[in-house]
Amino acid sequence: MLNGPKRNQLLKTYIFSVPHKITMGSSLVSINILVTKLKEEIFSNTKNHHLQSFVSPSAYDTAWLAMIPHTLEHNSPLFKGCLEWLLENQNKEGYWGESINGLPTIDTLPATLTSMAVLRKWGTGIHNIENGLKFIHANTENMLHHHHHDLPRWFFIVFPATIELAGSFGLDLMFSDDAKSIISQIYHVRKQIFGMEEMVDKWQYPPLMAYLETFQMTERNVDEETIIKHLSEDGSLFQSPSATAQAYLSTRNQKCLDYLISLVQKYPNGVPEKYPMDEELVELSMVDQVQKLGLSEYFTEEIDNILRKGLVISDVRLLSAIIKRETDPIHVLR
Repeated sequence: MLNGPKRNQLLKTYIFSVPHKITMGSSLVSINILVTKLKEEIFSNTKNHHLQSFVSPSAYDTAWLAMIPHTLEHNSPLFKGCLEWLLENQNKEGYWGESINGLPTIDTLPATLTSMAVLRKWGTGIHNIENGLKFIHANTENMLHHHHHDLPRWFFIVFPATIELAGSFGLDLMFSDDAKSIISQIYHVRKQIFGMEEMVDKWQYPPLMAYLETFQMTERNVDEETIIKHLSEDGSLFQSPSATAQAYLSTRNQKCLDYLISLVQKYPNGVPEKYPMDEELVELSMVDQVQKLGLSEYFTEEIDNILRKGLVISDVRLLSAIIKRETDPIHVLR
């Protein structure tokens, strides 16, 4: 059985090898055998439990799980695998997170700041932090300028908090005057959001409570009773790993811990932005992966079957986690 990374590598190997194989007599046979294998492994209805492997890890959420200290050994993280994932999955350009067409998405700013804060907390990854700071200092102004007019709501909530978090761990952030001006505007919008929205507002989803981890540096203190009141049956806070990590840090609630343990067991190589995942949305992720690799012509029937279901996506944050978040359709949805 092929696991997620091996399947993805198989897909990549395939797309790069097709031009060579087409010139050979056995090319069609080779292609058909491989396509059949991939259909069995990826699209078979009996293999749905493997669909989760197509969901991209969230560096931001993984970092928040790595923030939790061990219940007995307080000088080490509870989820060491999450910390190791951060150490091993920094982009060569110095950021953590996703890229599109080789360019880092706006998500990489808060993801990188949070990842560096976690590494500083545990006294590890000196070179990772240095490279992360270089990325932040070199790219923040241009990225904020580029996205200034289409920044999503979550960014106004999360980004200022990650700046504050990084600063609380002694990271020296140096921004240009232009970057400082845009950041000041972002802080202003955050203040407006906090002034207009309730912690759990029926008109906003995800509600502010789903960003619980961002409040520790603000005056928006949330008491333990309120947190526990809004926990789901599975122990999560709005199925957000980062918010649930903070919920556990604030309450030491056993249901929160059980949820986080279950999450790491299912996703040992970096956790997703939301858990549990909606299977239909994971199928969309699978279609997205196949199309990005240029393989859609070999899976026309399978892709059509998925798209024909007429999926209704109401949870935009989850959609953005699954299908790369900085595409135009997603900005329209936001």
